Amino acid sequence: MYFQSRGPAPPRCRTLRRPCSRPRRKTSSRTIGRRHSPRRAISGHLSRLQVCSSPAKKPAQLHGLNLLPGSVSALPRNVKLPHMGWNQLEKKRSSSLLAGIGAGAYFYFAHSYAALASNGSTAATCCHGAEFSAVIEQRNIFAVQFHPEKSGDSGARVLRNFLELAA
Repeated sequence: MYFQSRGPAPPRCRTLRRPCSRPRRKTSSRTIGRRHSPRRAISGHLSRLQVCSSPAKKPAQLHGLNLLPGSVSALPRNVKLPHMGWNQLEKKRSSSLLAGIGAGAYFYFAHSYAALASNGSTAATCCHGAEFSAVIEQRNIFAVQFHPEKSGDSGARVLRNFLELAA
């Protein structure tokens, strides 16, 4: 999904290779960096969260946009990968994206990489072999690891909350 409200959304793809290796594309890191403004809300989910983060550990030659602190790593190999299915979040602090969503709500995940290191911008985490950031909010940057469009009423509420923030 690409929200055209008032802010850009980093490119979505299954790997960092595409958005990070084509700097001249319309939705490239150069475009996002140029359009990034403290007054514009930026939405990201799935690999967008990873694109917004610091350099990925794998593959080493690809780098994110460094809009968010922390790095992205593969989930532990001792669990079934990719992490696919429904899981609950653990709120770490108040969250604009999760406003109106009760504790115990389920969200749909499909990923093998995540921001494993928690930092001050993590609003909620999830666990699959290791705890990872599931919702990140830092100033005007909002990113989720799950698929909001596949997460039923809870995901629809996350999208509605973002659109209200970006309006």
